[in-house]
Amino acid sequence: MDKCSRTRFKKILSFISLTSGLLLVMPAVFALSAEGDKKLEAQNLVKKAIVYTKNYGKDMAIKEMNTKNGLFSKNESYIFALDKHGVLLASSNTPEYVGKNRSNEQDPDGKFYNQEMMDKVEHGGGWVVYRYKNPETGKTECKNSYVQSVTADMWVGAGYYFPENATTHKCEEQ
Repeated sequence: MDKCSRTRFKKILSFISLTSGLLLVMPAVFALSAEGDKKLEAQNLVKKAIVYTKNYGKDMAIKEMNTKNGLFSKNESYIFALDKHGVLLASSNTPEYVGKNRSNEQDPDGKFYNQEMMDKVEHGGGWVVYRYKNPETGKTECKNSYVQSVTADMWVGAGYYFPENATTHKCEEQ
């Protein structure tokens, strides 16, 4: 093999190595992108619910939030609304709980997730990680929900599901 052929061969090997490395990294990049999209989707759903409530009033907003496949249901994300005492006002995913106080609900790990959400709302809103039944799979999975106050007596949230940590088996954001 002459010098020119060896140089070309090294360039080809370098290209194959680089391409292989990118193929290994790309799924992780897409996974991070998908989770980022889900996070943004949940926040946007909450913002949309707040604007809708301010424009059309609490009663009309609650009615729409309770509509399955309505304005406030997108993929596995859906709006849920509670009053300041923890009574569920709206959820197209769990209509059987509407009107019931959910403030003392615990996830399978013993976390009082609604109490944590109410605390977040009192401090300007934020994210809460817990386990909850995914309407698409029917399984209890890790969920991250964004919550924010709408009115003095009502707050809303929306979230997305994500896999638990394979090593610790805990719901930890990657």
